Amino acid sequence: MDWSVVRHPRVDDDLVNLPPDEVAAIINAMKKLEAIGPTLGYPHSSQVKAADE
Repeated sequence: MDWSVVRHPRVDDDLVNLPPDEVAAIINAMKKLEAIGPTLGYPHSSQVKAADE
């Protein structure tokens, strides 16, 4: 089962100010979260909380 990751609207604005290797790491972590969901462990999801839909 794939999970849906919803980005805050300002994420793209923040990503353009980061070095490319950090952007790649963030995108990779989001892909892992989409694939694995809430069981994705530290350090990728240590502060992730459920969002109201």
